[in-house]
Amino acid sequence: MTAEELEMYQKEYRRRGVVFVGRLPPRFGPNQLRSLLQKHADVLRIYLAPVDNRDEAGGANRKAKNKKKPKSSASYSHGWVEFREKRDAKKVATLLNNAPMGGNRRTRYYGDLWNLRYLKGFSWNDLSEESAQAKRQRSYAIRKEMSAAAKERDFYLSRVDQAKALESMRARRASSEKLEVENDDDEKSEEKSEKEKRDEDSGDGDDDEHRTAKKRKQAAAPVRYFAQKRAITRTSRNDGPSETPGDCHDLDKNLLGMLFQKGDS
Repeated sequence: MTAEELEMYQKEYRRRGVVFVGRLPPRFGPNQLRSLLQKHADVLRIYLAPVDNRDEAGGANRKAKNKKKPKSSASYSHGWVEFREKRDAKKVATLLNNAPMGGNRRTRYYGDLWNLRYLKGFSWNDLSEESAQAKRQRSYAIRKEMSAAAKERDFYLSRVDQAKALESMRARRASSEKLEVENDDDEKSEEKSEKEKRDEDSGDGDDDEHRTAKKRKQAAAPVRYFAQKRAITRTSRNDGPSETPGDCHDLDKNLLGMLFQKGDS
C-alpha cells in the first residue's frame, strides 16, 4: 500500500460512524440486522455480543441446550454496527430509535422496538481495544484464581511433607530408644554372665585349695599300722579249734574269770 492509498484509507476510516444496538430480540442474528439496516444506509461491519447464559435462570441447563442448537438460532444481547458515513449513522440512530423493527409480519421480531444510539467520537478500533481489554481482564482473573489455587496446593503439600517428616522423626526416635533398651539389656546380661562365671571360677579355686589342704594334712599326719591277729578260740580235747560265736563268748568269760580270781587272791 502506497502513501496515497494509506492516506485515502485513513480519511475514509475517519468518516465512518458506529451505532450501538442496546437490545436484540431472541434468535435475532447479524444477517437479520444487516438486512433491516441496509435499507437505510451502507453497513460495513457488525459485532453482536452473545447472551451470557450464566446470568439467566437455569444457567448450566440453558447453556447446554443452546449448545445443541445451530448457530443460526443463537441469541445475542447487544451489538455494534459500523456505517460508511457518520451522517448516515446519526440519521439511522435518530430515525429508528424507539421505532418498530418492521419487516415481515410473520416474523417474531416484527413488534419489537429499536434501541439505537450513535456513539460520537467512537471508532471500531476502540471496540477492538475494549474487547481486548475485557479479554485481558478475564485472563488476569483466571491467572489470579489459578495462582491462588496453586498457593493453596503448595501450602497443603508443604503441610503434608511436614507431617511426614515429623512422623519419620518420631519413628526414628522410637527405634533408637528401643535399640538403646536392647543394648542395655544385652550389657546387663553379659555382666551377669561374666559375674556368674567369675563366681564359678572362684568357687572351683576354693574347692581345689580345700582339697589340696586336706591332702597335705593327711600326708602330714602319722600313719600307724597294726598287724591283724586272728582271734584264738577255745580248743577242745578231741576236736580242732572251733570258730562258732558261742565258743568265743565262753572263752572270753573264762579269761575274765581267771583275771578276777587272781586279783582277789
